Amino acid sequence: MKHHIQCGELQNAKGLTLVELMIAMGLGLFLMAGAIQVLMTSKQTYQLNSDLSWMQENARYAVDALTRDIRMAGYWGCNNEASSTANTLNPGSEWYSSFTDAIGGYDGDQTDYPTATFPAANMPSFSGSSMPLSDVVIISRGDSDNEFLVTSHNPNSAVIGIDGSHPYSKGKILVISNCSKTAIFQTTGNNSIKFGHNTGGGTPGNCTQKIRFPVVCSNANQPGNPAYDFDADGQAKVMAAIANGYYVDTAASGLPVLFRKFLDDSSGTDDEQLAQGIENIQITYGEDLTSDSDTIADRYVNADDVSDWLNVVSVKIHVLARSITEITSEHQTFRFVGDDYTSLDNYLRQEFTSTVKIRNRG
Repeated sequence: MKHHIQCGELQNAKGLTLVELMIAMGLGLFLMAGAIQVLMTSKQTYQLNSDLSWMQENARYAVDALTRDIRMAGYWGCNNEASSTANTLNPGSEWYSSFTDAIGGYDGDQTDYPTATFPAANMPSFSGSSMPLSDVVIISRGDSDNEFLVTSHNPNSAVIGIDGSHPYSKGKILVISNCSKTAIFQTTGNNSIKFGHNTGGGTPGNCTQKIRFPVVCSNANQPGNPAYDFDADGQAKVMAAIANGYYVDTAASGLPVLFRKFLDDSSGTDDEQLAQGIENIQITYGEDLTSDSDTIADRYVNADDVSDWLNVVSVKIHVLARSITEITSEHQTFRFVGDDYTSLDNYLRQEFTSTVKIRNRG
């Protein structure tokens, strides 16, 4: 059966006019632009939140690492008195040589900053004030996680026996301590159940075979000072000596990084990256200057103004963290160590702070 289309039906089947088509296209483009804008804003917000989280996570890790190490500075077992600590290592200019100080450092702007040992990152430029260069803080302590009980000590043959076996190789810098005396030495033997403390032993080496109090490396015989015997009374322990130096440098990736320089198992040194995006650390040291030694800081000063490192009882840490990418739409003004700075780039920056009491200073 055939269906015949009437002329009236064709007359009623009209299309869109040009005006209607242009309006429809305009509305479509408007909605598309809105959708793109929402997508772009969402992406920017995600990137901002992602970079902010990355920056804060790294900064908190850096502050936590510094805080934990500084808090334990000067831990040598149950005796933490510098006056009863003998450093038998040959005197030298190595950054880790001042074990009895427990804590030390360099101000980034001081003239004798050791750039060969602690390379410094290039600081970005800021409008207005010039930001101080990043500091270095050095921590010395014993390894509280690995302590070996002393079972015998022959001070004349320079041999220390321990309960169990140790993992350290010849040349490792160690600490022996009981509750009245502490000595720092470099092991000279390869026996896994004993330690030797003869002269030599690598670099820096021991200046004396016999441990004496006080030890005077300029006179190896030290007449009048008998050799001390860390006898097996159940108190003496041997542990590894830890020396860590924290500084900021630019990594191969181009990012500013908090580095840690440390003693390795043969008493050489190595470096490791701790936290990316750390642009600057400023360290001030709280000195107890009162005669009664109440272990409360009377002043906070830069490293080059510390009168005596043995007076330092607390430390203030200021960490400046930076985002991984330039994510701000305009130059940011931020605060660091009490001063305001305006960046000349579009990185996000934030300050993180902590004040740490040194547990082993009273």
